[in-house]
Amino acid sequence: MKIDKIVHEAEIEQIKGFNLHGKIRGHEVVIDETTEFGGKDSGLSPPDLLLFAAMGCQVSSLSFCLSKRSIEHKISARGILTIERNEEGRLRVSKIDIFMKVRADPEKKKYLDSCIERFRDYCVVAGSIERGIPINTHVEIEEG
Repeated sequence: MKIDKIVHEAEIEQIKGFNLHGKIRGHEVVIDETTEFGGKDSGLSPPDLLLFAAMGCQVSSLSFCLSKRSIEHKISARGILTIERNEEGRLRVSKIDIFMKVRADPEKKKYLDSCIERFRDYCVVAGSIERGIPINTHVEIEEG
């Protein structure tokens, strides 16, 4: 089955300050800024979610490739998201480093190497981040 388009829709409501509650596909998430950014650190920050999204996508993509080749495996990953000031002096995500460990049968090395060479091409999130994603924001002002 070829997929041409998938749309995800989410809702976020501000509770107090930077504390936000979100819903997406029946799942709930608590979002809050870290104390460095004025939040209470009561949930994941937006950069945390971005890091998890990139890591999750890459682990899933590599796992998919290995599974298609019937390679039993276990993957773990550690990620580091770095925030630095850009040329305009604004804080921006400057890089994401992902370190993955794959536990698999070494006799399948040829297939492991093939997946490791190609899996990044199929990661929807990381591939989109690397190329830049247009964000269209619309603000409506309500009275009261």
